[in-house]
Amino acid sequence: SLPTAVITTLLFAWHPLRTEVVAWISSRTEIMVLLFGLASLLALQKSQFYHKIFFALFLACSLLSKESAILFPFLATAVSPKSTIRNRWFLIVSPVLLGGWFYLRRVSVGTTQWFGSTLEMSLRPAAALKSLVHYTKTHFWPSKLSIEPWFDFPESWIDSGVFLGAVILAGLLFLVARFIRKDPPERLIASGAIWYFLCLIPFMHILPLPERAADRYANMASVGFVLMIAGALELMRRNSRFHMNWYRGTIISLGVVSLLFACVSFNLSSYWMSDQDMEYRAAM
Repeated sequence: SLPTAVITTLLFAWHPLRTEVVAWISSRTEIMVLLFGLASLLALQKSQFYHKIFFALFLACSLLSKESAILFPFLATAVSPKSTIRNRWFLIVSPVLLGGWFYLRRVSVGTTQWFGSTLEMSLRPAAALKSLVHYTKTHFWPSKLSIEPWFDFPESWIDSGVFLGAVILAGLLFLVARFIRKDPPERLIASGAIWYFLCLIPFMHILPLPERAADRYANMASVGFVLMIAGALELMRRNSRFHMNWYRGTIISLGVVSLLFACVSFNLSSYWMSDQDMEYRAAM
């Protein structure tokens, strides 16, 4: 419905996690990869031939924007599994574009420079679970945002952050298993859970990264976050057990939250824009 679409769009656009992406010039790639990636998914839903050309063009532009664009073929399958699997154009073009990107990447920077080693292999799954807690927490309570919001890596598997991350992961898996085969509102919740988790995988230290955590890494994952909210709102609106006033009240409450998010984002914007030397180095 229109109210659900509007309020979830505002939640995404005004969330403080967008502040770094908008205010910091070197994070423009996060906007570009998401813009072109979403445009490719929209083109994929159309049946005309020129839409297929647009799909290939937008996906190529997304791949040239940032490495995380390699997720979009998988995200397309998560959102519309039947239509994408039956789409021969998608099954041919996507591997070709991904293969071309990997080849160009290897030629330009090689393979040894892709990732830096930061954590021993046995603790990477534990760090992944703890980083899942970090990114999920910043969606619900976006406080202490900064350019490099580091968190402590777990020294062993016995860590409260690792346990809580396992709980969050189990919750996401439950949403997928519960709603993936249901009607559109329920399936939207499952698709959002898959989208959220897939987009965080590259930044959850399963692969070694030189940075422990950054707000900009959650930009693509936030789409899955608001998809889950949109599915829950639509499920509430269509479920006879909920009175329409509950739906309207929730929409109004989320509107207030999004407005507060906008105020926080505005106040945070000067943080990323105050260091001119840093901005100059980023632009260079």
